[in-house]
Amino acid sequence: ALFYLYLLMEDGHNLKIVTSRTEQMLEAARGILQSNGLGHLMIEGIGYGLSKREACQGVDVYVDDDLEKLEPIIGAVPHLYLFTWPWNLHEVVPKGIESVKSWYSLYQEIFYELEVRA
Repeated sequence: ALFYLYLLMEDGHNLKIVTSRTEQMLEAARGILQSNGLGHLMIEGIGYGLSKREACQGVDVYVDDDLEKLEPIIGAVPHLYLFTWPWNLHEVVPKGIESVKSWYSLYQEIFYELEVRA
């Protein structure tokens, strides 16, 4: 994941991490970013079970592996992606959300959709 975060920044994208994590888990995530030279990235912890819609205002792309967190954001963020994993392969992905299988495929989608077609 870190490699693709670096690539996206090199391509000129502004990144923001919106997570359900709070307190110690949020601080641990900040520590990981800091120790990998990404301490400048904005990370916002909204809390478990809360909608990320407000925190995602102004964001062009949002990716999550939890469809329940993506669905409320449809219409608020132009490009939504669901990371597919064995636990969510059964999900019926609604219109407005694309499935991606890896950080590589996410990067390719962003590059093609936002840079090549622009």
